Amino acid sequence: MIRIDFDPVEYLKSGTLLFVPDDLKDAANLAAKLEAAIDPLSQYVYAQFSPETQQQMKDFDASAAALDALKNSLVEELNKILKGAGVFDKKRFAGVTLGRETLIKGLTKPKPQAALKDDSLISCNRLLLEEAYSEDLLQNARAEWNGWVSLAEVATSDVIDQWEKWKKLRQDWMENLEEGEKGKAFEGFKAKLDDDIWKGFRNWLLEHVFRNKCAYCETPFVGFIGDAEHFRPKCEVSQLREDGSSQKVTVVDEDNNEIAHPGYFWLAYNWQNLLPSCHLCNRYGGKKTLFPVTISHVAVRRLTITEIDHLISKEKRSTLAEDIFYLQPKDLDAQEGRLLLHPYYDEPQDHIYFEVGGKAAEWRGSKQGAVSIRVYDLNNSSKVKARDQGQREGLRSYFSKLSGTKVDLNEWKKAIQELKDEYYQGERSYAVAVFDYVHQQLEGTDIDPDRLLGERRKTT
Repeated sequence: MIRIDFDPVEYLKSGTLLFVPDDLKDAANLAAKLEAAIDPLSQYVYAQFSPETQQQMKDFDASAAALDALKNSLVEELNKILKGAGVFDKKRFAGVTLGRETLIKGLTKPKPQAALKDDSLISCNRLLLEEAYSEDLLQNARAEWNGWVSLAEVATSDVIDQWEKWKKLRQDWMENLEEGEKGKAFEGFKAKLDDDIWKGFRNWLLEHVFRNKCAYCETPFVGFIGDAEHFRPKCEVSQLREDGSSQKVTVVDEDNNEIAHPGYFWLAYNWQNLLPSCHLCNRYGGKKTLFPVTISHVAVRRLTITEIDHLISKEKRSTLAEDIFYLQPKDLDAQEGRLLLHPYYDEPQDHIYFEVGGKAAEWRGSKQGAVSIRVYDLNNSSKVKARDQGQREGLRSYFSKLSGTKVDLNEWKKAIQELKDEYYQGERSYAVAVFDYVHQQLEGTDIDPDRLLGERRKTT
């Protein structure tokens, strides 16, 4: 596991949702389609264009100057459409083939459509045009991200509504129990969830952030794309016993009833709680529904005025009462004392190091390191074997990088920084394991990476 500095606002701020000339893969072809207007969508789009642009399309002579002018005009007209009303209409899109069918169909349902505004509306409009004219328009990563976020917001409100209705039914049931029925149990909460949404986030994160690698063990995905892993489990929660087995967690809910932990269902679609994971880390001998903490597990709960004042995020307050909150990840961290390492918020290499041969071990007795190794099953034999091979390949790459430079300290630093970036920011796997191995092989020499680039982890 490595630290992933991902903040969607920062990551996507350099891009624009609006079209730019470079987004037009084939401006002439797009113009010809719109001018021919043989389908309802093209008829609609063409009708939104100014008479001047329509005339420019008719007069287009395929010269370089005309093409540049056409691109600028198309971009201006298309951006007016993006910033206008919703493009979607059933009849208008009846004959359009959707490449990203799950995302587009989700966004064009009544609830998401009604919730779209500002950037989310622009994003939806752009996605629709990208799908309709896929041969002519480039896809925009920011628009796709915003699309999944829009679906997630609607789905989160829906699952919270499910919980609050279940609570009301449970309370009514308890109030109507006869004296001799007090020991009866009410069926536990089972959320109805839409896995398409978290799979969409998984696919986006795999491509743009995790470079097609497992968030926990860094193993590359070959032939399959793995799981959309919920860091905090979405349906039930378990913890480790002293003997290494697991048991389900119980909590006290917002009405002071002791219940089985319903899972962090309100985080089921939260990107901060979603990580792409291989099957070995998420299932089998791996994490499953485990979520160990140092304090106590929290579900939906009532907060005091002081506790509310200290919240980092107050965005998910219940509609039933002002003191009931669906706590967000960082606030849950503070109240639960989570033990599992999270690649967005922790420096894993300050808790875990890798021995020669690929085995993971806690760094300087870190409890978070030890628990994470156990829960993510980082010492699974197949993972250790792959990591060992990666370490040896990494050492060869290290020497290859150095041999390609002249004997100069600054050149060495530059070359090794490039290699480190390939591991920590690119598609190469087992970054920490490789650099731990290289350090162990070269410790005390002038070409030790920790000496060239500085220490990579805390030493105290």
